[in-house]
Amino acid sequence: HLKRIKRSLGTITPPPPQPPDSGSGDGEISGSVGEGSGSDGEGSVSDATANLSWLGRQRAAFGLPFLTCICVVYFAQGFRALSGLATQFFLKDSLGLEPAAIQSLLATAALPWSVKPLYGLVSDAVPIRGQHRKPYLVLAAAVGLAAWSGLALLAAPGAAAASLPPLTAMALLTALLLLSNLSTALSDVVVDAMVAEAAAREAASSGGQSAAGTEGENALQSLCWGKRG
Repeated sequence: HLKRIKRSLGTITPPPPQPPDSGSGDGEISGSVGEGSGSDGEGSVSDATANLSWLGRQRAAFGLPFLTCICVVYFAQGFRALSGLATQFFLKDSLGLEPAAIQSLLATAALPWSVKPLYGLVSDAVPIRGQHRKPYLVLAAAVGLAAWSGLALLAAPGAAAASLPPLTAMALLTALLLLSNLSTALSDVVVDAMVAEAAAREAASSGGQSAAGTEGENALQSLCWGKRG
């Protein structure tokens, strides 16, 4: 019996070895690479969608006119750095003022910034046509337009500023700079109040305030400081 079993086992031949299927491996590798690149593409698309949805949420929460208003006002405040530099060069080169006289004139012209709380009290207590914010903002814009137009005419080449007596030119320039600072300070107070009121409404609609603030509050702060810088 043992001999028969050995003979039967000897007749069984093992199957020949199969060569490795390189196509399937390459396909898996290429498939994984393709999937990876696809995930990267999906990630970039999702990031773009997230950015658009963030802007869309702020527009839905506050409205496009309000967001445009605060961006323009705070951008104008940041832009004053360039206009202030031009004013100093005009005082030094065109009017020939000494540094002490320039600082005295600029300090006097900056007085409207020292009474900013008064603007807030007046806008809160004295409505114009039933509104506490928009009329004062329009008034500030009109005053600023008149002041900077006067400064542009005064500093234009061939203007009468050079022919005016020094005291008259300084008085006129100080008055125009006072009005320009009044315009910026008043608009700053009004827009700050508008932002605070909008943030309070948004926090109340989202279920109350938190230590970290809501998304709308943080978005308003980002827009305000970003446009000012």
